[in-house]
Amino acid sequence: MKKFLKSIVLVLVSVIVILQTGCFIKKHNTIEKSDKTQSAQIENKDNKTIPSYKDDITCFSRNYLLSREEQKLYDVINYSMINGETSIAFSSLSGKFDSRDEMKEMLSNAVYSVIRDHPQLFMYSGAYTYEFASDLSISSVVISPKTEMDFETAQKMQKEIDEVADKIILEIKDMDDYNKSKYIYTYIAQNTMYNNADNAHDMYGCLVEGISVCEGYAKAYSYIMQKCGIPVAYISGVADGELHAWNIVKIDGKWYHVDCTWGDPVIEIEDPSERQLYVDYAYLHLTTDNIKINHIIDDFYLNIPVCDSIEANYHVKEGVYLESYTEKSLINVIKNKINDAANLTEKMTISIKYATPGDVEKANAWLESGKIKETVNNVQYRTFSYSWSFSDVGTVIIELLFKI
Repeated sequence: MKKFLKSIVLVLVSVIVILQTGCFIKKHNTIEKSDKTQSAQIENKDNKTIPSYKDDITCFSRNYLLSREEQKLYDVINYSMINGETSIAFSSLSGKFDSRDEMKEMLSNAVYSVIRDHPQLFMYSGAYTYEFASDLSISSVVISPKTEMDFETAQKMQKEIDEVADKIILEIKDMDDYNKSKYIYTYIAQNTMYNNADNAHDMYGCLVEGISVCEGYAKAYSYIMQKCGIPVAYISGVADGELHAWNIVKIDGKWYHVDCTWGDPVIEIEDPSERQLYVDYAYLHLTTDNIKINHIIDDFYLNIPVCDSIEANYHVKEGVYLESYTEKSLINVIKNKINDAANLTEKMTISIKYATPGDVEKANAWLESGKIKETVNNVQYRTFSYSWSFSDVGTVIIELLFKI
């Protein structure tokens, strides 16, 4: 369950609506990575031909999740896919696999990681066939990745993607990493409609067509952050009982979880200026403990960095972060926001995060009681309405609308 939405109009009617968010994720022919260390001894015969991507920040899975042997396979696959190859031979490597199962697992982990690390490789479906010699020599293995389109078509689509991405990057070039992340998160929420479509599983659907599912949201965020030179990774798992994808990002030396899909309004709004009012920042820069409240991380990603900082959390940086619930503190936040408002005739959004997620239930009970009417009694209005939503990660968003 993503969150509950409670609305009160003119402080007379209370309605509870349960909102559910799902996500469609393409399944690839992959094998989960085991905890054992592979015994195959893989050596590079010609390092000049195949570069190592050890220091490449776009190769997160390679450097955090794969064994040393798998990393060498990854380098060959990544180099080949970047160049649009549909037949990949490991002739630059030597050594033998101990078994067919070991070969399948290592190849699967390497292919899976390359595809997830590089959103621009959307021409590849993630599936592949392979051939190998009976002695399981590594240099005799050839894989043939299946493609969704030809290389020329993919290049044309990539050009359209980069036109959008480069425009965004130009607009945020003078921002710090926190604000770049926030801007991209906001842009995706404002300009993408959550729905399934032909290109919804990649960043073309998200950035060019404006229609996507969680895969596309996460890949679009990854790609732009990568182009900004900021370490980021695509993460998959389960949320609300359904397959889901999101990201982790490194801001000022510390890692955070980011879920752009859940930042998008549940109810789509056609007017972009109106849509901005409904961006949900509850999932911008969360800790591991916070994201695990309603997300389950795939076993493949168990070795990702632990996110334990709140320094770059949205509500800490620029929203309101409260250590605990008290009626007084909630009232003070609302009054301060009203006093600071430039125009009370516009819808006002107040976003709050509690350090203890359970405290949001107390805030919800206060809002449900209608006491907010007493809080705004110094405002001269003809009519007044408000609504609020709250999440199980400890955020509450209050929307106020006055008719003066």
